Amino acid sequence: VDPKDKTAKPKVAEKPTGQLEVDFKDAIAALKNVISSFPSTQAAVVASLELGKLYTDDNKPDLVIGLLEKSQNSAGDPTLKGLALNRLGLAYEAKGDYGKAVSQWESIAENKNMVFLHGTALIRIGLCYEKLKDLSKAKQSLEKASGLTEDPDSAKAAKKYLRLLTRTGI
Repeated sequence: VDPKDKTAKPKVAEKPTGQLEVDFKDAIAALKNVISSFPSTQAAVVASLELGKLYTDDNKPDLVIGLLEKSQNSAGDPTLKGLALNRLGLAYEAKGDYGKAVSQWESIAENKNMVFLHGTALIRIGLCYEKLKDLSKAKQSLEKASGLTEDPDSAKAAKKYLRLLTRTGI
């Protein structure tokens, strides 16, 4: 809208439809454009993370997995790599593939450059093992998370999960 044009009406936002492809059409197109135009760059990884977030919020784990399986390999920065592996783990968990989810989070928990995600990863590992009915591995992972001094919030959450797990029979 030209600010000098007194007759022009500003564009009014349409009501959300609740359909991802309609409500975020322009954003999705822009993110896909970055990913396809610059496939092996950190910009593509960030765009994949953002698009993956939209797909996660719309409960489309298969789209997240397809997107991040490719882009996480281009993530040179440990922060971006950790964020990609974390979102990938969440997508596998949402799909019910707990083994692959654990694999993503183990990659984070074993990487000293991703310490900012260790607590989250160890808790998610514990919760997946609980779903897999491997309560001793669940307890082991949650105990490890509960001892993290560098992440007191995750340690506190892990202790809560451990108490709940103990009530289930460990």
